[in-house]
Parts: sequence; C-alpha cells; structure tokens
Amino acid sequence: MADRDYEIGLSVSSFDDDSVHYELAVFRGTECLGVADATGGRGELPTDSLSSSREISS
Repeated sequence: MADRDYEIGLSVSSFDDDSVHYELAVFRGTECLGVADATGGRGELPTDSLSSSREISS
C-alpha cells in the first residue's frame, strides 16, 4: 500500500483461555481495502501499546 492515511477496524469475535479469534479490516476513507481473520495466542497486552489507538464504533 502506498503512504496514505488508513484506518484499521478490529473486532474480537471469540476467545478462550489460550487464544483469541479476531477480525480486522483496513479502510481508506469509506473504501474497505481488505479484511482478515486470525487466531492468536492470548496474553496480557501492555497499556502503553494502546496509547496511540482509538476505538471505532459501528
């Protein structure tokens, strides 16, 4: 992707003791450029990693 302003939407759809299943989408303006879903290891997320994020509600 070229250097531009993009927004990322992220949703956790399920989780258990060891993993989290999430979905994300990349937007440029009102255009959705792509979506993905994945499962990753569940663990503690340091507060400072969220300092530059913002919530997008639907």
